[in-house]
Amino acid sequence: MKIKLLHKIFILFLSSTFFFSCTTLRDYSTVYNELGSKNYDLAYQQLEAEKESIYTDKDELLYSLDSGLLAHYNRDYEESNSKLSNAERLIESYYSKSISQGINSFFTNDNAQDYSGEEYEDIYSNLFMALNYIHLGQIEDAFVEIRRFDNKQKSLSVKYSEELAYAKENAEGNLDASVQFNNSALARYLSMILYRSRNQMDSAEVDRKKITEAFKTQAALYPFEIPLAVNEEFSIPKDMARLNIMSFAGFAPLKFEESMGDIYQNGFTFKISIPEMQKRGTQVNSISVLVFGKNGESYVEKMEKIESIENIAYDTFNQKRALIYAKAFIRSMSKTAVSTTFDVLSATSDDNETTFALLALASKVWTVASEAADLRTSQFFPAEAYVGGITLPEGEYVVEVRYLDKHNRLLSSEVFENVIVSKNKLNLVETLCVK
Repeated sequence: MKIKLLHKIFILFLSSTFFFSCTTLRDYSTVYNELGSKNYDLAYQQLEAEKESIYTDKDELLYSLDSGLLAHYNRDYEESNSKLSNAERLIESYYSKSISQGINSFFTNDNAQDYSGEEYEDIYSNLFMALNYIHLGQIEDAFVEIRRFDNKQKSLSVKYSEELAYAKENAEGNLDASVQFNNSALARYLSMILYRSRNQMDSAEVDRKKITEAFKTQAALYPFEIPLAVNEEFSIPKDMARLNIMSFAGFAPLKFEESMGDIYQNGFTFKISIPEMQKRGTQVNSISVLVFGKNGESYVEKMEKIESIENIAYDTFNQKRALIYAKAFIRSMSKTAVSTTFDVLSATSDDNETTFALLALASKVWTVASEAADLRTSQFFPAEAYVGGITLPEGEYVVEVRYLDKHNRLLSSEVFENVIVSKNKLNLVETLCVK
């Protein structure tokens, strides 16, 4: 009986270790190939076709984010809103669940939980939903999404305050969880041009001041000049119209695993693994816009960077990283304590020496294998955002957007035919370069 019980316990340890240490090998290569060729419809279809092989039942949020962004790039704005709205609902649900679980979540492996999203994924989903509504002509709904974006970023610094307080009392290491990001120049710019298009200049002026404030108070996140296009929105002659261009470049960071070994605490030595972010950046160094009128007139505008989404992804991850470190620290210390106890029992017990020796071995394997870092993250948020504007007579135009690298070589271009530019209306062209 004792041998059978021992075998059952040992098999349970090994099977549990296998379950927690397994990670899904996510192959997005065919999707990226289609994106690189600007086949946004095929990229979306490819993701849908490979959904079952890429995502697990713990990845519903991850799928909603990825598919929602691809639908946006494919200009299927209603589908994008459906997917991103579901992502927002899941993030709220998972966050409420983690709060109710309290400190118990410190003893659960992150890979075994539903993916709950990064802070920047949560807030920028609202920005892309705002863009969806603009393209659909639903301006009031766009304003609602911008307000949601603003409210979420304001609450970032206090979101995990209770859990972090517990963590600082029970874990060692770098638990600096400060978040700089509290004001988005990109969201304010989008709000500003919406107000300007409605001739609500007092409200637009408030947003202009907030843009200036974002650059002044968050210099590490905005290490570039305020776009000249911001002030130009306030000097449009009454008999002219305004064409606005918003461009996204590259992709936001991915995660990699960092192992931290030989941590000593309360007489135990153990190792932990935590996720870190790695920027993917972009090859884009400059963006030019060429506008051609029906009568042969032409206009040229240089786009200007307004937001580094990858910088903000890094910054907002800082708070969660501290919490991840603390959870991994406390879990690993607890598991090491159990393993050490089995070692002691194995050395001191005559009757159950083999039992405790095997349990000690299984426990050590479990301690290492179950601490694999959670490397899940969305794939398709952009790395950088650029804006530009051209004041034009009302009419129909052809718009070409050119992306250049640091050697002034053409990386990509996109042409928009039959662009109608009207007064008292937001005329927005949105582009993407994935390189």
